[in-house]
Amino acid sequence: MIILKNINFRKVIYIFIMICLSLHVVMIDIERVILSDVSNSNWLYRFFLEFYQSLNPLNWKIIFLSFFMFYFYYHVYFDGKKISKLNVLLSIVFTICTIIGRCYSTLSSSLGILFFSFVQIYKLLILFVAYYIIYYAIVKKVTRLNFFNIKMKKTFLEKIFEKHPIIFTAFIILLFWLPYIVCYYPGGATGDTADSVYQFFHNDNSWTIQSIQLKAPNIYINKHHSVLFTITLGMFTKAGNLFSSYNLGFFLYVLFQVFILISIFTFMFYYMKKLKVPFVFIVCSLLFICLSPIIIKYSITAVKDTLSAIFTLLYAIFLFQIVRNYESIFKNKFRLLVLIITMLLVMMLRNNGIYTIIFSFPFLLLLYKKKRKYLSKIFLSVLLIFCMYDQVLLPSLGVSNGSIREMLSVPFMQIARTAKYKKKDFTELDIKRINKVLDFDSIVDNYNPVLADGVKDLYKKNASKEDLINFFKVWFKYLKKYPFIYLDSFLNSTYSYFYPGLYSVDDNPKIFITGYLGYNETLDFASISSFEKIRNELDSVLLMSYSNPFTGYFTFTAIFDWGLVLSFIFISVNHQYKYLIPLTPLISVLLTCFASPVNGSLRYILPIIFSVPMILTIDYYIFINDIKVRDK
Repeated sequence: MIILKNINFRKVIYIFIMICLSLHVVMIDIERVILSDVSNSNWLYRFFLEFYQSLNPLNWKIIFLSFFMFYFYYHVYFDGKKISKLNVLLSIVFTICTIIGRCYSTLSSSLGILFFSFVQIYKLLILFVAYYIIYYAIVKKVTRLNFFNIKMKKTFLEKIFEKHPIIFTAFIILLFWLPYIVCYYPGGATGDTADSVYQFFHNDNSWTIQSIQLKAPNIYINKHHSVLFTITLGMFTKAGNLFSSYNLGFFLYVLFQVFILISIFTFMFYYMKKLKVPFVFIVCSLLFICLSPIIIKYSITAVKDTLSAIFTLLYAIFLFQIVRNYESIFKNKFRLLVLIITMLLVMMLRNNGIYTIIFSFPFLLLLYKKKRKYLSKIFLSVLLIFCMYDQVLLPSLGVSNGSIREMLSVPFMQIARTAKYKKKDFTELDIKRINKVLDFDSIVDNYNPVLADGVKDLYKKNASKEDLINFFKVWFKYLKKYPFIYLDSFLNSTYSYFYPGLYSVDDNPKIFITGYLGYNETLDFASISSFEKIRNELDSVLLMSYSNPFTGYFTFTAIFDWGLVLSFIFISVNHQYKYLIPLTPLISVLLTCFASPVNGSLRYILPIIFSVPMILTIDYYIFINDIKVRDK
């Protein structure tokens, strides 16, 4: 009886209602649209019957989740704290992102089906309320936790780290990565890796040469991939052939890449130590670098994105240090030289790297107005050197430009989707203009809502500027006529960047070498067969990381994107706007992803993933400074 007296039944009822609503997130079958045959024509009966049949059955997971929700909601919603407008806004944004992503991943790639019937509209409302309840509870709990106030007694490991931070972190990372480096000899590869190798060795298996007009028929190297990456990988591979082993040369490149990654990661942890980041966060960050299946995979995969990502991280660290202390970089000639080299590498290692620099460095001109002239000289000098390299040196060596199709994924996909669903509306003139750029009939068959390669590969390399102008006239015509089809096309290509519930189509956790580079007639690459069983076990570990409910969320592209956006909001709310500058390179990476050919590619946001510890470091620095200001 005493226990019953202490229970607030009104709160229990509220929580019970919230749990019932929240469970609809996992119980509602959002794909079920309408029953085709219902004997009773009464609309109310029909409505509840459809809704009831759209629910998945209860199971032990749902029951366990209910008990967890009760405890969680009781301590979050009734903690006596006022409702935060920011928390409400964030919860609404996360809710909208999740519903859009869930709809596009399950509902015929269109939002329109949500409004097909009253039942679907009702489900939409239920899901909105359910997701909002869940997200508000999570956001409120996270914002109330004092992560950065965690204090622990000094351990033996911490003492070693304080004395030898560089050796300690380098050793730990190498220790965790070593089994993958050895067992996956000579290293991992992707389709882009294969093409770069084929370009360098003038091999007709290169698929990019089919989409461009070569400047010199005897030079296959082109700007579709980073020329610097292609030449570096090719030279290492060729050097291995001096010992009659392309495998060895490829492996030497992988070791070179691993060395650069460990060096810059080690520098990052050393920098975190200098900023007195709590050791517990350094350990968590170190484990993230050592155990993340994404980082492990791309650390030993010879692909252009890896080096581009790590130098983008280094550039972000430099920007943070500049914002903290201008003179620490620009009054030190060696550090200034390293900064300039880093900026050049960011641009040279990725075709859109120049946007990263242009989008970020000019903010320093606004921050340091008195130093604007000096900063402008550095900025313009770096751009000039890159332009001389890209527009003068490479063309003089016979390097061809990449295909313009890489920049046109969005409009190509929008035309393809419109042609798929409204083919009869296209006039003969429209089809003729499209055929000058893309094969009209083939784009309908090759259209994949989440992957542009099938449509993009149909681009005709001989298309003239006039052909492209006429194509965009057709594109604009149907934009005005079918704006929602265009919107559906764009969201289908991008929803995984903000929806944490689906893996990218091009992100397999396994590491491949054969199948991409293996058993070629002239370039014979192959993994060591005696390590096959061990590789299968390591593949299982990587797959488990993807499927595990605790670590699986850290393999969704959207989780990292949300983390970056939350950090951006945290800095803004604390009015420390200058510390947004180190995040601008990562924001630019995210923005370019919305024009990419792949929906939710982890490879494309690799700079953000590599920078997770640095993002937390910036947040910690602002949090500590905010406490100091309040204490004064």
